[in-house]
Amino acid sequence: MASGAGRRPVHRLPAGAAARAATGLTLGSGLLEIARLAPPSALPSTAFLHQGAAYSGFLTPLLLAVTAGAAPYPALLTGMAVVGLLCLWVTARFSRGNPP
Repeated sequence: MASGAGRRPVHRLPAGAAARAATGLTLGSGLLEIARLAPPSALPSTAFLHQGAAYSGFLTPLLLAVTAGAAPYPALLTGMAVVGLLCLWVTARFSRGNPP
């Protein structure tokens, strides 16, 4: 039997609750920022884009599964980290030039 198999996953419940709470707070604060920054005429489309970008992260496991045969997992995860750092760099660069 594998390590941990058959045991009650008591430790998973608080971790799952914390992850869900963090997700909800992140999405909620993002929508509040959009409401603060976007003009009323652009609010629906901006909120739509925010939700689409936020939920696109759920495709990450699918992307890893589909590309698993092309390269080893460490290379795939490194590539995803590079994409994440690139997004962070673009966000930081444009945030400094356009403060709220």
